[in-house]
Parts: sequence; structure tokens; C-alpha cells
Amino acid sequence: MRLSDVTPSEVNALFREAAAIKGQATVEGMAQNFTELLYKRFEESIVLSRVFATISLGQLPSQDRDFVNRLATSVGVSQQLKDDTTVLSLLGTSGTVPEWNDRHTSASHMGIPLVSGKFVDSIPMVSRLLKEIGVDLEWVEDWKTHIVSKGFLSKSTGMFYVEDARVAEDQNKRKIIASQDFVSLHGVRTVFGFGSGFHSTATLLILITFTRETCAYSTVRPLIKVMEGFKKAVMEHVRNTRFFLQ
Repeated sequence: MRLSDVTPSEVNALFREAAAIKGQATVEGMAQNFTELLYKRFEESIVLSRVFATISLGQLPSQDRDFVNRLATSVGVSQQLKDDTTVLSLLGTSGTVPEWNDRHTSASHMGIPLVSGKFVDSIPMVSRLLKEIGVDLEWVEDWKTHIVSKGFLSKSTGMFYVEDARVAEDQNKRKIIASQDFVSLHGVRTVFGFGSGFHSTATLLILITFTRETCAYSTVRPLIKVMEGFKKAVMEHVRNTRFFLQ
């Protein structure tokens, strides 16, 4: 099925399937099941679909911490890393390339440390994503206080949307999807995502999907309901910080 052909009844069916994802001991396992569900249902349209969550550096498995430390060193921000640094961590991934179907073989996106608002603003897609789902970049320096105290997005889901990844630019004239080689090679057109939080936690759950067809905002907006179904499925695991298979 193509995303452009999705119907309200299909959205409702996907919501039920996402909310019923069980049988996994961690958010990582359930996130992988969720991306597989979306990719298989919309394989004609989806190039890559991924689930991330904001998790502190100290809670990450050793492989993930090592990755984040190497990344931070390569971009000159390693001195800003602390155990409580929030990391946008990859939990589930499904797509057209075999390496994209296992988070451990992700070449460069296993985790992005949100060390400061300035650093986040230097990454156009992440900056745009957080802003569009309602996160002020000034909150990054004191993530837990802002996200938890405001009960951020605990009752609603924000949406990120780029109609055409080939041409979309931010206010600084930077391509929002900076990896234009990836866009060109895989025929990426629309990129969309959803972000939602959980009451009394500093965790945001984020879905990002890259498509090979141009999808109108009105086409993908209803899929927020599917994201909310997945959020419902993983809520207990998030509250108990059961994120990784280790």
C-alpha cells in the first residue's frame, strides 16, 4: 500500500495493531516491531522508518555510549558530555537497505547527544524536528526540568513535516535534510515524524519516516493516531526505564 492511499479505516486498524505490540521485554524490541509494521504496510512508499527516544547518556548500553563519545569527539563537544546528557537514541529501524533493519548496524545515527541548544541548532533536521514538535532549544541545557515540569507532550503528539527533502531549507538557507546524497540515491521526497512525551518522565518518543513519494501534510497527519497507539503500548516500559535489550 502507498501512504497516499491510506484510509481512515486503515489508520484505525494500524492504531489497534500498534497499541497491541507485545511480547518484548524492552522499548527497543517493541520499537523494532513498530517500524517493521509501518514499513511492511507501506513498503511502496517508505524508504526508511525509525524510532528514537531521549535517554540520558548514563542509561545507554556501552556500545551506544562509545558511539556517542566518538561522535562528540569528532565534532568537538566531548567536553560537554555528562552522564545526564540527553541523547536522541535510535531504538528501532526498518528500511530498504539490509543494514537499516538493525539499529546496531546504523552507520551514523545510533545516538545524537543534545549537549546544548547551539549544538542542536547546528543539525538542521534535528533542530527543525524538535522545534516543530514543540521543544524550545533553550530547554536542552536543563532538559529534565523543562520536559518533566511542563508535562511536555504527555497528552498530545507533535508533528514534523518536510514536503520535499530535495529543496526544503531552514531560515539560514541550509537544507533541512542535510544528507543530500542519501536523498538522491534513494529517491527520498517527503519526510515526516511525530513526537510525544510521557507524564513525569524526561523521555520523548520520536518517529521519523522518509518516503519515496511526495505526501501532502493532510495525508500523513492522521498517522499521529498510529504513533499514539505505539506510545500506549510502550508506556509501562518507558516508566520503568526498560529501554534496551543490552
